[in-house]
Amino acid sequence: MRLVNRIVARNLLLFVGAYYLSVLLGMPFFIGFAALTEGRIYEGAAGGLVSSLVAAVPIAVEDIIAALLAGWLLQSSAHRRWAFGFGFFLFVVHVMSFRWHITPTITDRLQVLPGHVIPAAIAVPVFLFAAKRFKASAEAA
Repeated sequence: MRLVNRIVARNLLLFVGAYYLSVLLGMPFFIGFAALTEGRIYEGAAGGLVSSLVAAVPIAVEDIIAALLAGWLLQSSAHRRWAFGFGFFLFVVHVMSFRWHITPTITDRLQVLPGHVIPAAIAVPVFLFAAKRFKASAEAA
């Protein structure tokens, strides 16, 4: 029982470390992408949604890097359960890190929701790919 708790604690710390490492590794892409999209104004009813999706591109790149790292270093045979847990962890991190200067309305929150959900959802299959791919290559070696 103690070994299981130790592995769970290791994997949870691995998730946090992989996320912060991906933020550091993805920062040059984020800066370059921000330079390309700076000053763009999206108007109309779908403007908020499009703006949220464009802002989610560098976040998705960081989540892909984090999922590759976490899936590669995962120590468990329950890859699918850990992958969905990692996706939920990323979703919570994105929601908690989003800052509002004024109190948002429900429509404001719904407009930014795809920018939180899509990067976290992309990380789940990437995590599964990395966990199975690197596990198979380690067993072959």
